[in-house]
Amino acid sequence: ASAAVAVLSIAFALQFVTGRVAGEAEAELARGLTDAGALLEQHLASRGETLTLVARLIADLPKLKAAVETGDPPTVQPIAHEYRAQARADSLVVTARDGRLLAESGQAGGGPAGGPPTEPVTHFRALPEGVLQVVTVPIAIGAQPPEVLGALSAGFVLNRARAAELGTLTQSDVAIVFEGKVVASTLQPQREAALDVDRPRSEPTRITLGDADYLALRRPLGIPASGPAPVAVILRSSTERLHFRGTFRAGLLAAALIAVAMGV
Repeated sequence: ASAAVAVLSIAFALQFVTGRVAGEAEAELARGLTDAGALLEQHLASRGETLTLVARLIADLPKLKAAVETGDPPTVQPIAHEYRAQARADSLVVTARDGRLLAESGQAGGGPAGGPPTEPVTHFRALPEGVLQVVTVPIAIGAQPPEVLGALSAGFVLNRARAAELGTLTQSDVAIVFEGKVVASTLQPQREAALDVDRPRSEPTRITLGDADYLALRRPLGIPASGPAPVAVILRSSTERLHFRGTFRAGLLAAALIAVAMGV
């Protein structure tokens, strides 16, 4: 009877404590993932605003305007190379008012089809190593209404290196998804191949990649775009982060066995 009382009481305590600890750990993991999603969305939106500002500043430089007004590609090309290097952009393209290409530096990534836009326009283009984010702004002179000379497109590539930066920022794994497929991520290749990009939602969702369980969250990049835009999938491994539960349960079980032996 004494042994039965000891077994029942310890079994109840073991089940209650381990269940409570597991629930709190999973809730904390979900809260941390939600905070990481908000941080990533805010960071990428700020980065898009910075790219737009850089494109506006370059398009407003008198040296570039004078070169674009000549309509001569050999005159504009060295200036485009110089300004792209100074801005540390991955792509810089300059076109005339009729859409004719005047200069192209870095990754191939011009603005949207048609003439120069009247306001900044953002669009995305798939590349073999990632996705190129391009902001196109008009090159204009004069007061209202300004005379539009052409357009300038500046871009940055979202690739594995940038995904690693986002992973470090959010303390999570990050996958960039564009047009239904992963274009860059911090995941191992076999787990990246197993990721179903349509399954994660705007709230933490439990998924399995290979031999590991994850909580995943889908977030837009926070950048209004013309055409399709990529999204970010943020993942945290519940298998790794909740690994302590096994050690905790083993410790309680060992204590329970010792207590039962003493009761017997």
